[in-house]
Parts: sequence; structure tokens; C-alpha cells
Amino acid sequence: APFVYFDLGDDKSATCNPISEPDLAAALVDTIGDPARKNMLWNIGGPDDGLSMQEQGKLLADVLGKEEAKLLGVPIGIFDVIINGLQGGADACNAAAEYLKSIASKELSADASTVQSALNGIATKLQPVLADVSESVEDAAEFGRIGRYYAIEDMLTTEPPERYGKTSLREHYERIARDGQEYDPYTSVFGAKEA
Repeated sequence: APFVYFDLGDDKSATCNPISEPDLAAALVDTIGDPARKNMLWNIGGPDDGLSMQEQGKLLADVLGKEEAKLLGVPIGIFDVIINGLQGGADACNAAAEYLKSIASKELSADASTVQSALNGIATKLQPVLADVSESVEDAAEFGRIGRYYAIEDMLTTEPPERYGKTSLREHYERIARDGQEYDPYTSVFGAKEA
């Protein structure tokens, strides 16, 4: 399976220096025990220099003993297509729900036809359903916006005090390739080191 990353154009991708879970846990414990850090913002990353997503994919392939990294750069614009489609769907459902709400809220006259009564009944039942669908699709669009943010922004610490821990990304990948990783069922997507 390929190592998938978001291509920001000109073969660029976001850069980061990941921190291992044990190193992050140690950092949190150290921070909690330090009164000088109370209510303080703290950028934190692992000990590596920043690595692009392509570099991370190549590193993983190297650790797994692959001759060549299979990288798949997905254009970042795919997020815009998905987000805009979801937002458009949410807006359409919301507009339809509002229209049905206006129909359902109209009082029927004593001589209202059966068709008018039926439309009013349908509008009354369908309006809350469309409102719920609109809200759910709006939430999906927001998750897409959040995903896009994390796909384009560097998550990189550059100051020495912001780099924490001892476990490099290579060491992390080597441990997973050797020992596996029970809690992450997706690790197998990238393969395993041949014995």
C-alpha cells in the first residue's frame, strides 16, 4: 500500500517533528510538576528535525527494507471539493428545512383542501429530519476544514526547549516494524518488516 500524503503543490507537503507517546507522557508529567509552567502555552515536538510527509514515507520504506518508497501525493484541492460539496449539501438541506418550516407553520383554514392538509402534514414531519441532516452534513464539512488545516500547516517545533524526548521517528518505526503495535490496527497498512 502506498504512503498517502497531501501534496500542497510543487511536490511540497506539511512538515512536522512527531513526538512519541512515552516522550509526550514524560513531558506532561514534567510540566505538571513544574509550577513555573502553570497556565503556560508550550509548543512541543520530538527530537527530530522537521520531516516532510514524503521524507516520513521514505523513512518508513527504509525501515521496512523496501527498495523504493511508494508515495501517493493527493492534491490538497480534494479537501476543497469535499468541503464545498458537504457545505452545499448542508445549505440545501437547511434551505429546504426552512421552507418546509414555513409551510408547516401556516394555519389551515376550515375549508383547506385535502392536498393542502397533506402537504402541511408532510412538511411538519420532514422539516425536522432535514434540519438534522443539515446539521450532520455541516459537522462533516467542519471536520473537513479541520483536516485541511492539519494537512497544510507545519506542526514543527524549532526552538531547542520545544524538542522533547529521545525517541526519533526512525526508532519509533523500527520498534513497530519489529514488535508490532497492538493499539493501532492501521499500522499494518504500511506493511511489516520481513524476518
